Amino acid sequence: MGYVIPSHYLKFCKDPNLPNELLAMEERQVIRSYKFGVEYAAAGQTTEEQALSNTHENTSPAFKKFLKFLGETIELSGWRGYRAGLDVSGSNNTGTHSVYTKWQGYEVMYHVSTLLPHKPEDKQQLERKRHIGNDIVVIIFQDGKDVFDLSSISSHQNHVVAMVCPDGDGYRVQFAGKVGVPPFTPDIPDPPLIQSDPVSRDFFLHKLVNAERASYKAPSFAPKLSRTRSVLLYDIAVKFLG
Repeated sequence: MGYVIPSHYLKFCKDPNLPNELLAMEERQVIRSYKFGVEYAAAGQTTEEQALSNTHENTSPAFKKFLKFLGETIELSGWRGYRAGLDVSGSNNTGTHSVYTKWQGYEVMYHVSTLLPHKPEDKQQLERKRHIGNDIVVIIFQDGKDVFDLSSISSHQNHVVAMVCPDGDGYRVQFAGKVGVPPFTPDIPDPPLIQSDPVSRDFFLHKLVNAERASYKAPSFAPKLSRTRSVLLYDIAVKFLG
């Protein structure tokens, strides 16, 4: 049973600006930009550490085709759109290029592991992990038939993993969420195959965005979002009823 506010705590507000203030509060909480991690696992690679060790020159044509499916390759230097924490000053601290797209009015920037700086001496590739480890949704593109070990992904921030394997002209896709992430639409087809056409791309991007939105309901996010909303509502109440 929900909590009932005693009537003597309620005050009638006639200020015509209150609806606009509430609407502005809601709009401020709408996320307009998303960042998703993308890792490439070559045939025979089954752990995240192995996937993060790959260079872009050694990726397969199928992976490069998949990046075109996700968006367009953009030059970071001087980039004026959503940058998702990537360096656009021209110093190339996060690489020279990335993959970006717009979908349904949202901006999407991908943290592509093979486009981020590679340091041969760093077994863990911490520079790559610094970005992808902070993404809520991560795509693992896997060449070959090997089973990827999801337990090798150690980030607490990663909540949903999308497994993508090339299959003919299309892709076999699966989504796995952490405990506490509720189911999210659109539903994966049976068999879990999509093509490389615009309709399938729209489906896949829709699934990625909803994966992140569903993750906000997980125990690690929901209380923080609830507290933020409570503070914003309190500020409005003080402003109009104080």
